[in-house]
Amino acid sequence: MKEQINKTFLNELIEIFLHNFIYYIPSEIILEGVIEQIEDEIEDDFFDQLSLFDNYSGIAIFNNEDALEINTRLFEKRSLFEQTIFKLFNKNKNLIPYEFLILIDTYFT
Repeated sequence: MKEQINKTFLNELIEIFLHNFIYYIPSEIILEGVIEQIEDEIEDDFFDQLSLFDNYSGIAIFNNEDALEINTRLFEKRSLFEQTIFKLFNKNKNLIPYEFLILIDTYFT
């Protein structure tokens, strides 16, 4: 039971980490032939674009016109990270030290 609670807690932390996640994947780092193998699975503009992953809306490509919304989302994400710190402190009170270290190590990984 305790293991399931810790697993659920870790999933919540990962969900917070991934929400409003901005990323860029340059096409030149993809091995030759890989893009051809996955081109039916991805959008044409998947590579070489700044993209945002939203847990609820999915993936979106953004540009300069979206700067205000993106910055607002990033400020909100900082607040979520700060809330996560307090959740971790509270969780630490209920775990023995090695359980907490495993939780933190898994989260960082």
